[in-house]
This record gives sequence, structure tokens and C-alpha cells, in this order.
Amino acid sequence: GNRQTFEWINGGDAVRSTFSFIRRNPWNYNNALVFVCNFTPSYYNDYTVGVPVSGQYKRIFSTYPDGRECILTASGDECDGRPFRLTFELRAFESVIFEVPMQEVEKVEKPKAEKKTVRKTPAKTKKATTKTAK
Repeated sequence: GNRQTFEWINGGDAVRSTFSFIRRNPWNYNNALVFVCNFTPSYYNDYTVGVPVSGQYKRIFSTYPDGRECILTASGDECDGRPFRLTFELRAFESVIFEVPMQEVEKVEKPKAEKKTVRKTPAKTKKATTKTAK
């Protein structure tokens, strides 16, 4: 199938000049990252962004390296077409990255590679030709 490793959360918020997206592995959201970028001098005290899973999201990067730890719990309110949302302070010209919380993963066996059957056909033998002298 066509597995995605990039997903837009909101790539069309022209009014606030912000965009958000997810970088993920092809199978699930474990080890995924949520990026939110603000390209204006506007400050948003309660910026909301849709996220894919419940749990606690840890901010691992901000363009404002203030040393403040930021861990947010996703609420069950839909946002940006996603089942959960984060609400947080987004400062002027700030970009942030959040770690998506790890989720239990069902153990799924990887499909076994198909064995290719090669049917051998007997090699054709060349008939010996003899030239006769005239």
C-alpha cells in the first residue's frame, strides 16, 4: 500500500499565517513529530492544533529556547480533522515541535516474502553437425 510519512494537519491557515504537519513512520504514530510554525508577529495565547492520538505531548523544540518544559495532554475534542487537540501558547514567529506519545502496538506479523518458483526446463542440446568433405 501507499504508506505516508508526512501528513498535513493544517497547511491552509492563511488568516493566521501558520501551518502544521506530522512527520511519522509508515506504520503508526510512534516516534512521530508534530510541527507548528507561526510566520507572523501575532501572539496566540490559546492556539489549537489537531493531533492523531491521545496522551501527553512533550515540546522538544521551540525557536524560543527559554528552558521551560512544556508537556500538554491532548483533549478529546476534534480539531483540524483530527480526533484530538492540543491548546498552547504560540508566540510571534515561533516554531515548535512536539513528540507524539507512544501507543501500544498490536504485534503484527510481517508478511512473508513469496517464494518464487522457478520451473526448470531441460536444456536443449545442440545436434552435432559434421561436415563432409566433397
